[in-house]
Amino acid sequence: MKNQYIHSPRLSREEVQLVLENAPPEQTILIEGDNGIGKTSLMNQVAEKLSNNGRKLNVVFLNGKTMKDGDLAIPVLNKQTGTLDMVLRTRLYNMLVKEAGILIIDELPKAPLVVQKEGSSMAYERYIGEEKMHPESRVWMTGNLSDEGFGDALDGTFLSRITRIHMGKASGKQIGEYGATQGWHETILLMCNEYSDKIGESYTDLDDMDIDNLDKRVAHNPYIYDPKVESSKDGFVNARTLERASVWMHQYKVNGDAITYNLVRGACGTPFANELFQMLKTSNELPSWDAVESDPSTVQVPVNGVPMIMMVYRCLNNISGGNYKQVMTYVERLAIECQDMFFKLLRLKSKASRDALKVYNALVTLPTFQQWCAKNDFLATPDKKEND
Repeated sequence: MKNQYIHSPRLSREEVQLVLENAPPEQTILIEGDNGIGKTSLMNQVAEKLSNNGRKLNVVFLNGKTMKDGDLAIPVLNKQTGTLDMVLRTRLYNMLVKEAGILIIDELPKAPLVVQKEGSSMAYERYIGEEKMHPESRVWMTGNLSDEGFGDALDGTFLSRITRIHMGKASGKQIGEYGATQGWHETILLMCNEYSDKIGESYTDLDDMDIDNLDKRVAHNPYIYDPKVESSKDGFVNARTLERASVWMHQYKVNGDAITYNLVRGACGTPFANELFQMLKTSNELPSWDAVESDPSTVQVPVNGVPMIMMVYRCLNNISGGNYKQVMTYVERLAIECQDMFFKLLRLKSKASRDALKVYNALVTLPTFQQWCAKNDFLATPDKKEND
């Protein structure tokens, strides 16, 4: 009989962030979740935020996959007693014992058993070797799901000493919003938008839906990795692989169709690559960016949803301090939903890039943009952070 949950057994990225920011230092947190969903990047992001919050916290990052016995502490002969003392490495002593810090152990369940046992001592007794950690030091860990097939499993003794959190996958649209701030290729962003539910789905969601037949699991979602289905190893779509696919799409003009197709297929799998290249046909039929810049008032504007959204991403990726007026002219000719989408994504991008921030601040001072804001009830003001 399957477990009956009162609430979702998975937390969103935002909810996990809230936990990390407010957890007492002595509570060890292990974030589990599907491969490539951003567990480690979230920990690094929160660690940086806490370190910049008026209280300096050192950050020590260790990779469980490459750790070995002696990475944390080494045995040294005590000449007085004739016994071995476990002496902590200098860097760890200075950053986690002498001062407060955050120890992030990525992929701990993949570490050798002897390292896991040391991690168990850190998790509960707060000792590294024979040294007690600073009372404000924290221990955070990540791992994949134990049934995902990547060798992630911890014994019951260890699990009884920590708090495990299952971090769910973000939706495709949420991944796309992040990608938009990072300059991902327009076709990848469009795929995130159009296949949001499928990209954001986990194989554990299929379990919750009682989809046990293997053929039905593949038919329901061919894009994601499902450890229960051998053929699903040709589908591996997550935030990490999408970012890699975007790199290859940006080199499309250099590599051409066949090479780019196989690179994207190698990153995300055949089903995703097939759908993406259908989208690419739409992209190639749209006006070039040179045409948009030179004649934004009369150049072709798509008449239906998918090509129009593609132009939103194209404008987002190409807007600069030298062409933002032309971009404003062109975007105003798109459907109002696409206009709203463009300006919201540009505002998000401005929070992640100083160059984008300058463009955003220049754009919001345009009289035409201010008129658009008044007409469409959109609040936009210059961000003073540009001058910080």
